[in-house]
Amino acid sequence: MNNKAHTFFKIKIYEWWKSNKREFPWRKRQSAWKILITSILLRKTNAEKVAKYYDEILGKLGTPINTYNLKLSEIEELLKPLGLHRSRAKQLKKAAEIILKKYGGKMPTSFNELLKIPGVGKYAASAILSIAYGKNIPVVDINVERVISRFFGVQKPTYEEASKIIMEIAGEDEAPKLSLAIIDFAAKVCRARNPTCRSCPLNSKCKFNPQNQKF
Repeated sequence: MNNKAHTFFKIKIYEWWKSNKREFPWRKRQSAWKILITSILLRKTNAEKVAKYYDEILGKLGTPINTYNLKLSEIEELLKPLGLHRSRAKQLKKAAEIILKKYGGKMPTSFNELLKIPGVGKYAASAILSIAYGKNIPVVDINVERVISRFFGVQKPTYEEASKIIMEIAGEDEAPKLSLAIIDFAAKVCRARNPTCRSCPLNSKCKFNPQNQKF
């Protein structure tokens, strides 16, 4: 991949994002625990739907101790409007227990330690480190991987491969910002199904466009 492609991608994504940025409460600096909860709620659930119930949920599950003290059935009832409430409740209850008993009530600050907590995968760990702790690391989910794959022609990029590309594009202090722009772009333009390729600002250089593919 060359610098021209990186520069084009970055400029076009940010130009698009100026008018299409989505605002969600979890994108502001907040505790690592709240980011953990958010990442679990967003799995297989529309972000706008999560936002609708976000304040109510966080009002009761805002700390590990509050979550641990609730009955599992109470957490399930709270999460019921979002679906997958039983599995999510079990993950949150177990995560709260581990954080309290193993880490003294404080969220870990290292990527590998975060991965040991139930419900925390690579996406959640990177979100916690970048949003809660201000680390300059990419926030990569399947949507980010899809955009990277399509534009650069990388077949099924791993988390590590997509992260490396974002770091190369973003520079020293913009990886979280660029990641959020790509996530919004994936939700509105580069969708998994029915992407709006004809009106896409990346279309002229995107490898997903048959006209840009070399055989």
